[in-house]
Parts: sequence; C-alpha cells; structure tokens
Amino acid sequence: MSTGIETTVYGEPTPHRGVDVWTEDSLLRWDWGDVMDIYQGFDDNGARIKSDRQFTPFAWPKYGYLASSILSFISAVENGTEMAISGYDLLRSLEAAVAAKHSALWGSVPLSLPLEDRSLTLYPRPYRWLGGDQSGRYQTPDEARAYELFAKG
Repeated sequence: MSTGIETTVYGEPTPHRGVDVWTEDSLLRWDWGDVMDIYQGFDDNGARIKSDRQFTPFAWPKYGYLASSILSFISAVENGTEMAISGYDLLRSLEAAVAAKHSALWGSVPLSLPLEDRSLTLYPRPYRWLGGDQSGRYQTPDEARAYELFAKG
C-alpha cells in the first residue's frame, strides 16, 4: 500500500454500495454491513483473491468507537499497554474520511492517498459540536454525563 491508495464512495445503487479502497494489488470493500471484504493479489485468471484474515477480538465491544478509543488511550497511559488504534491510524482514517467526502462532493471522482491537497477539511455540522442530532436537538451536559461511560454508580 506504499504506492498510494484509491477510494470511491458509491452513493447510488451499484453492484457494490458503500466504500471501496484499493491499491495496485489490494481491495478493501465495505458494503454497509458488519464485515469488510479484504482482497490481496490476483489469481491466474486475474480475479482478486479474497483474504480470510483473523483479527484480534475488540476489547470493549459494548462501547462505540469514540469511547473505546478513549478507554484504550487511558489503558495505555495507566498500564503501558499498546493502544488499540494508534494516532497514526486515526490520522489515516481521518484522511480517508476527508477523501471520501470530497470524492462524493466532486461527483464520485477517485482520489489518491495520501491527499496532495492538505487544505481539504471535514467539519461536523454545527449541531454536532454540542452533541446534537439531525433533529436539531442539542444534548445537555446532564444527558452527556448520564452516558454509561461517565455514569457514577
């Protein structure tokens, strides 16, 4: 993958909706399900070879990605454990999200990673800054503190 990454987000019905990220010899395909298909290399007929990789079970399955990242960071600081997701991985994930947004805005054009234009941004909608949802309702500080991760008990 050091030769560059391409990604496209399909917003309309296609044989595969969701996100495809590929390099010269690899393809990651996520079709809005719980599982991502991983392909690496080609067989003698030129078809992609599906990889059956086994991943380490997630340490905090009952929490979402944000709380899990925070818990992993706290564990790394307190116990010297390795973080589940490194800062470098998070940076690359953000870059992929920025590329996906701008690919969609520009008519689903392919973009290569790392992004050459470092001025591209991805900001949440204003209601999300204060924990709001799409209805426009903002989350109160008491509601945020009542979340299971922060609940006292």
